[in-house]
Amino acid sequence: MNKQEMFNAIVKFAFRQNKGSFSRNHTCAYRGENNTCCFIGALIPDNLYNVFMEEKSVSYMLKVNSEIHKFIVPSDIKHEAERIDFLGDLQQIHDSRSVDEWNYEFKEFASRFGLKYNGKL
Repeated sequence: MNKQEMFNAIVKFAFRQNKGSFSRNHTCAYRGENNTCCFIGALIPDNLYNVFMEEKSVSYMLKVNSEIHKFIVPSDIKHEAERIDFLGDLQQIHDSRSVDEWNYEFKEFASRFGLKYNGKL
């Protein structure tokens, strides 16, 4: 997926789930209680997910798990710093903003990365 396709998939997923993904101890989780996923966790195939990913930043996961690259790194981002910014910013929207703030945050994110966004997909 390219940046636009990945962004669209994440936005669609986010508003379909319509809640954050949290662990039992109330920390953000790639895979949380009640079958929830964070924005990045939703991109990770079940067979590549591991509980040891929890509480790790996406930049750390990219360094230690090359298998997930093709699923969570947009195909049109070639520079590592831009990959980390793109994925890290998405992770931050999930981890530090309420659902009510997501629409605004997605709009700002789209502007920063040159993407199209017309509201909830």
